[in-house]
Amino acid sequence: MEEELVSLHSNNTWDLALAPANHLLVGSKWVYSIKLKADGSLDRYKARLVAQVYMRPPPGYHAALNLLCKLKKALYGLKQAPRACDNKDGIQYLKDTLQSSFHMKDLGLASYFLGLEISKNSQGYFLSQRKYPHDLIKLAQLSDAKTVATPLQLNVNYGRDDGDPLLDPMTYRSIVGGLVYLTVTRPDIAHAVHIVSQFVSDLRCLHLTAVHHIIRYLRSTSHMGLSYATTSASLLTAYSDADYAGCKDTCRV
Repeated sequence: MEEELVSLHSNNTWDLALAPANHLLVGSKWVYSIKLKADGSLDRYKARLVAQVYMRPPPGYHAALNLLCKLKKALYGLKQAPRACDNKDGIQYLKDTLQSSFHMKDLGLASYFLGLEISKNSQGYFLSQRKYPHDLIKLAQLSDAKTVATPLQLNVNYGRDDGDPLLDPMTYRSIVGGLVYLTVTRPDIAHAVHIVSQFVSDLRCLHLTAVHHIIRYLRSTSHMGLSYATTSASLLTAYSDADYAGCKDTCRV
């Protein structure tokens, strides 16, 4: 937190000012997180001040009680958040301009971002989330479970009232939420995740079995991801198959 305050102060992010009459005040709060490396080891602890213009001074910042922070620059949580673009000359100009005025570090080409691993070679890019499935496997306590070859069991039709009610729904919802994020680089599980996502508000033990089946599939396929080749045009091919009112709850196709 102290490191973030020093950074905000050195970047001249706000001035202390008296509260103007008839102005809506924007709150602030600290958001704490732990930044991990791609292999899951600790990188560093992070603290971010987010704006909830005139802002109440954040906890830990000492100022007179009648003073507010009058923001002069964009802060996390405001609509003036920076935009990204793909103009290389513009990006380099922006980086050079920022480095001439602020203390900053260039991490180079992206290799790990929000759980996504990014690798590049002469043939193109490969996106994966190899660490993420292992976190879900650990959350589901299935580290020693037998692997399966498909994300869903064959010829099984799930309904809302199938089986006994699940007494502890929180783990189910946490795993399903993680699986939804994993579909960013794993379209092979998208249909299975869509099925189990339908039951997060009315859970049954059979639905948890389906989630565990997806996790067991991930145990043997955590290395998989998306490849984007640089030498050929991307062609998306899609298939559909009607199962004639196969949904037990809605009778939809």
